[in-house]
Amino acid sequence: MIASSRVVDHKIRHGLKDAIKSGNKAAIARAQKLFWDQGNWQALCKVHHDSTKQRVEKRGHEIGCSEQGIPLDPGHHWTQG
Repeated sequence: MIASSRVVDHKIRHGLKDAIKSGNKAAIARAQKLFWDQGNWQALCKVHHDSTKQRVEKRGHEIGCSEQGIPLDPGHHWTQG
């Protein structure tokens, strides 16, 4: 069974809540731009959005490797040239 997409997810974390808390007008403007940019949207099922995606955002990096054994996180020290 294929789960239907029910959530609009942001590919790049917008950080709007944090920006609003900071009161920094420039940070708020950048976050709002990312929030409303449809090119930054992707459809996800609610379960994936609320579990896997949120874990990655809270950690600040992606865990796991590709089939070739290369870390998925582009900031991982193994992927730095």
